Parts: sequence; C-alpha cells; structure tokens
Amino acid sequence: MIGKKWCVFLLMVMFVITTLPSCSSYKINVDPHQYLPDPQNNYEIVLKGNYSDMPTGPNETINPFKNGGVTVSYDEEKNETTVKFYGDPIENCSWPHFGCIPANKKDHTLIVREYWTNDSEESDVPSVSSSYSYDPETQILQVEVINAMEVDSVISEVGYLVFDEEIPLEDMDRETMPPEDFLPSGIPDDTLLNVSQSVSFEIPDVKKTDWIVTYQSVWFEDPPVGGYEDFVGHWTQVSACEAGCSFEPKIQPGVSLFNVKGVIKETHGKSHQNVSYKIDITGGLGIILFGKSTVGTIPEISPGEEVEVKSDFIIGLGVGMDVTMTVDDMNSITAEDAVVFGPIIFVPEEQR
Repeated sequence: MIGKKWCVFLLMVMFVITTLPSCSSYKINVDPHQYLPDPQNNYEIVLKGNYSDMPTGPNETINPFKNGGVTVSYDEEKNETTVKFYGDPIENCSWPHFGCIPANKKDHTLIVREYWTNDSEESDVPSVSSSYSYDPETQILQVEVINAMEVDSVISEVGYLVFDEEIPLEDMDRETMPPEDFLPSGIPDDTLLNVSQSVSFEIPDVKKTDWIVTYQSVWFEDPPVGGYEDFVGHWTQVSACEAGCSFEPKIQPGVSLFNVKGVIKETHGKSHQNVSYKIDITGGLGIILFGKSTVGTIPEISPGEEVEVKSDFIIGLGVGMDVTMTVDDMNSITAEDAVVFGPIIFVPEEQR
C-alpha cells in the first residue's frame, strides 16, 4: 500500500517539474591570437539566425577571460545572434580558446563575423563555417567549408578525426587536438575562399554512431583596416546521426493515460519502408511494471509525412525517469524527469 504522503508528493511532482536545458552535439571552438598591442576584454562571434536560447553556462562554453561570462543577444532586423565572451583583459601574445554549442540538429550555423574588442575599437578575425551531411546507407559524411564573412579568406590544414564517442568541448583545442593529428581532407593548403564560396570533402566509412571533429586554419587574403593579420584555428564537431537525420521524432508532452504518444516526421523528402521505432522508459526512482520498452514498425513513410505512434500499455510508479523515442536505430529524442503514477504518465515539455 502506498502511503498518503508519497501519493501527495508524486501528484505535486507531476505539476512542478524541473527539466534540464536542451543542448546540442554541434560544437565550435576557435583560438584567435591576441596580437593587438592593447589588452582586450571582449571577444564576439556573430552567427546567422536566432540562437538566443543557446546555453551559456561554464559546461557549455569555453571562456578564457577571468572573472567574466558569456552572453547571447539576437538582432531580429539582421537575423543575427552575437555570442559575447567577456572578463578581465587578455594581454598581447596569448592564444586563448573560445568555445560554444550554438546549433540545433541539422542546423549548422554560419559564422558571419568574429572580432576582438576592448569596448571601443574592434578588430575583425577570419572565420569559416562547417556544414555536415551524412548518408547512413553509403556511410559517407560530406563536409562543406563555407566562407560566410564579407572578406575573402584562405584555408589550410583542413582535416578530420572520427570518434566512437562524443568529445568534450574543452578537448577541441591546439593542445589536445593539434592540427597535425588530423587526417588530411584532400583540400589543398592555401585554398582561397571568396565571399560566399565553399569547398567540400567526403569522409568514408562513418558509422551512424560516430562523432566527427574537423579542423581548418584560416586567415584573411587581404586583411581589412584594423583587421587580424594572423591565422585562426577552427574546430567543429557533429554526430553522424544528427548530420543524417531522416526523421524528426517528438514525444507528446503533458499528462496521458496508459500510453506515451509521439510523432515521427520525415525530413529528407524521401520515402522509407519498414521504419522501426522504440519507446523506452529508463532511469529515475521507481519501477515500471508494464510497458518499459515498446518496439514497433511503420510500413511506409512518405516524404514530409508525420506519423503518430504510441507505446504499449504502461503501468508503474516512479519519478525522474527518461522517456526516449528512437527511430530507425538512429534518430532519438529524450524527455527527462518524467513521472509515472499507475497508468498516468507525465512527460515534460523540454526534450533533447
């Protein structure tokens, strides 16, 4: 028999849920040389699009400024997001690293500007952007290196590494991952990228569970007045799964009876047959008596179609549980801190 206090506690938790923030596996880390004669107390990265909800905590960013922080602001008119790193001034002759996790799945951010500033003068820094596309059938990952800035740039040492696990943002740096450790991409050194120009290469034999880190050195072909005259290292990371999402799963949030429901959307404009899916309830405190894991198959999904799915009959008692929907053993989404109270299931709105 469940005690009265425990029942009250579970009911309260169903209406007051604390969820973890959504995050992404797409990571960027850069190391601009602080060559300017005056100390600099700001470094800013400008991204195309709205990333105002980007996480800025110490576990999601690399900020070399002491006693500082990271802020994010969105300019709706320009459709640009500025990520500002700030703190105590950094002196001349240092090579600090700045890192962030700006992008959502399949949305590989264009960097339109980077610059040092001491709150008055600004010094532009060269940058490139990386976009990824993965085909799980051929196991080929295509990487596109893009110059999204308004100045011609040159790239060298373009390479890649493939891992079977996610790499922490702080390890994507010159000490842990020096350029010479990367496998060559085949793109020649000193390749000129004019404004809006891009160049691509392919990585073979990439499993859908792999993680890929790419590197490029970049500098201005003709530095603008007051601009940066040295090179910058750019590290980016993405998971093959997220680079090749054919499906976008979504778990229905809120309170439901007996089943977890969800929607699977086709996003690559193709038809698919015999698409498998799983709905699992794991972790947390408690027990799931029935419906802990559901396996199903969708006979066919048309381009752009949304298909509703649901779990098997669920009975249990627990808090802080993870509800995960996985499609085609590749694309997954998790709602954390779910609550199960008999046949009643509460799924939080936040999912990652």
